[in-house]
Amino acid sequence: MIIYGIVTETSIGKLLIAGVFPGILLGICLILCIAIWVRVKPSDAPKAEGATWAERWRSLRGIWPSTLLIIIILVALYTGIATPTEAGAVGAAAA
Repeated sequence: MIIYGIVTETSIGKLLIAGVFPGILLGICLILCIAIWVRVKPSDAPKAEGATWAERWRSLRGIWPSTLLIIIILVALYTGIATPTEAGAVGAAAA
């Protein structure tokens, strides 16, 4: 996408932001396909043990730095505080 933006002189930031909705839509479609597949052929899905909500919330403790980093970069891009290049630098500094 970056090469396309350079060749066509299109804003790289706008191209990257324009990919958010299709990415979310693709993720939803994949989830639906897997859900349908498992309903049709349950033997293909692994058997999983249940977890309590407390265990689920505790398991999220390890990913908060990554989530915070993503939020910082997206806020910098969407609010216009930083260009895509500067947001990359902000992300590198935050990491």
